[in-house]
Amino acid sequence: MARLFLLISIILISSALYSCSSNQKPSSIYTCPASHCYKRYTGKIAGQDVVVNMIYYKDSGSEIPAAAGSCYYSGKSQIITLTPDSLVDNMIHLTEFVETERYIDENAKHPHWSVAIDEKTIKGMWSSADGSHTETIDLQENYDDAYSFDVLALKDSASANGKRATYKILSEQTMLSPAASVGRQDAEFITRTLLHELGGDTIGAGTLNSYLKQSNQSMFADHKNGITEMVNANDTFEGESWNWFYDMHNTCVYNSRGFVGFYFSTYYYCGGAHGINGSRCICVDVKEKKTWHLQDVLAVDTPKLSSLLEGAARKSFKLKPTDTLSLTLSVDTIPVTGSIMISDCGITFHYGPYEIACYAMGDISLYLPYTELGEMLRPEFKKRMNLK
Repeated sequence: MARLFLLISIILISSALYSCSSNQKPSSIYTCPASHCYKRYTGKIAGQDVVVNMIYYKDSGSEIPAAAGSCYYSGKSQIITLTPDSLVDNMIHLTEFVETERYIDENAKHPHWSVAIDEKTIKGMWSSADGSHTETIDLQENYDDAYSFDVLALKDSASANGKRATYKILSEQTMLSPAASVGRQDAEFITRTLLHELGGDTIGAGTLNSYLKQSNQSMFADHKNGITEMVNANDTFEGESWNWFYDMHNTCVYNSRGFVGFYFSTYYYCGGAHGINGSRCICVDVKEKKTWHLQDVLAVDTPKLSSLLEGAARKSFKLKPTDTLSLTLSVDTIPVTGSIMISDCGITFHYGPYEIACYAMGDISLYLPYTELGEMLRPEFKKRMNLK
């Protein structure tokens, strides 16, 4: 999920770009949105049912917007990141990445989509990594047994005076919020759950909008106080590291069966060699009004689960049976994390920077299908997901 999230981090999902300049806006191409927006699509690719979650980001100045997306084949695949990368021959091109596969070869080819996107549909062609096989893509916007979201966005800055210059802190935040079409009880539950995950309930934020504003005010105050302390201490080191930056966004990567899987990503630079990344997943059961944590999903047998995760890591990083994990990672045993993302077919275990590898490795995702988890799956979760 590191590439998407987006999109974070972003991002998974980090962000991806496609052109919509004034001389490249045929009616079949999704044009620059008037505001950030989320869309969910369903349909078929090669006769297989697929669900796509996309967030379109309005660009703040240029004519190039950003998008972050993911898809999964219902009952058949783990979550796949979709990265829009170009506009060629009046078609938007998106590349598929499986986040649990580490691509050692930067020139490796991947399956890709060549599609036209309008307000309600995605239509075009899917191509295999080597281009030898193609299939038709035909998707429609659809929220059956799922939820629609608005995208809240807040970009703000503040300044504080040093001895030789004025320094800024810039904050950019995007947050999914239940759309007006979502029922009141469901919307209140989703909002309450997100606020709790963010710590908004501890600062008295009653809405997601108020949380974004209050969190900004707190960061801006920290920035000003930090610079004031350095000035008062007669700190002679003054430079670009006194310009701070904060980015937070959350995305939806699973939206089916009355479940919503949210991915949060943050990046905070407040001086030093590099910023601080953070990311986590939560699985919100809107239908049953609960959040599914690891202990709710699995009767955790730590040694067994750690061994399964080691197998997933060896597969992901293409390690030989004789190789130690620390040849690539910073651990010899994979710890069990509570940051999980459920899907139709299995569970993705998500690790942020430094948890099991160095900072440069970024986020790491390890996937275990339900078939491997076997008797550890709790009966109530199996019933909820219609697992045998």
